[in-house]
Amino acid sequence: MQDAYVHIIRKVTELCERTVNAPVRIILHGYGYPIPDGDGVLGGWGPLPGPWLRPGFIEKGFNNLEENKATMKKLMDRFNAMLQRVEGMFGHVKYVDLRKLLPSEKKLWANELHPKPPGFKLAAEAIAAAL
Repeated sequence: MQDAYVHIIRKVTELCERTVNAPVRIILHGYGYPIPDGDGVLGGWGPLPGPWLRPGFIEKGFNNLEENKATMKKLMDRFNAMLQRVEGMFGHVKYVDLRKLLPSEKKLWANELHPKPPGFKLAAEAIAAAL
């Protein structure tokens, strides 16, 4: 995944340098700690998206929500560590850590992947500060 991020950033940077003679500022964030509880958008029924995470856990025999939340935390920590490494490879890339702003608490999450408006507001404020 790191190689993919580096490749995309290099290509975007090359394009910007060719067209506007400068690299564009790039903000990376690794999101927060999603809750793999099976909630989709408005329940995820019919044509609505989701759930995204819980079905994969269940399919593989992982049925304990607390253990699955711990697994998501480990995965998101590894993903965020990778993004921090990518940030260090480029002078125009800034990483924003949203994990403490979006912890694995249902009060901030609308479903498995999307925060509620207060969570989005916290993320937007952190990204705006980085800009």
